[in-house]
Amino acid sequence: MTQPQQPPPLPLDYESPPPAAPKAWGIWMAYFVLWPAMALIVTFLSAGVVPKFAKIFMDFKVQLPATTVLLVNFSRWFTSGYGWVAVWGTALAAAFAMAFATWRGRDPWRVFRIIRRVMWLVLVLLLVGGAWAVVAPMISLIDAVSGK
Repeated sequence: MTQPQQPPPLPLDYESPPPAAPKAWGIWMAYFVLWPAMALIVTFLSAGVVPKFAKIFMDFKVQLPATTVLLVNFSRWFTSGYGWVAVWGTALAAAFAMAFATWRGRDPWRVFRIIRRVMWLVLVLLLVGGAWAVVAPMISLIDAVSGK
């Protein structure tokens, strides 16, 4: 007697399951860290650093460049009234707006990477502009003291 022949085995399904939707809560938390961090840097510079330099420049009675005048005026606006409310409110509003923008997006991490790069660019430009606004009067001061 011969044994009945068994049917060939069924092919196994080796296809991977569809990828799960990315968890966007991590992105949302990052927005609520990055934007307030930027506001904190602006607060530190406007309330702590710029007024000290402004006092030094006023003591020497040197004509200040336009960038320095703009920076000093921003610092005065920030510290004298509700400028800090505007800066922090804008930072929090931007965090909420970015979180909402990535809420339904197909690839929220891509949006986050783009926004993070833009924020770094803005931060670098602000720091370079602020540094120039502080260094430019020093050059004028050295020229005035040396008699040139």
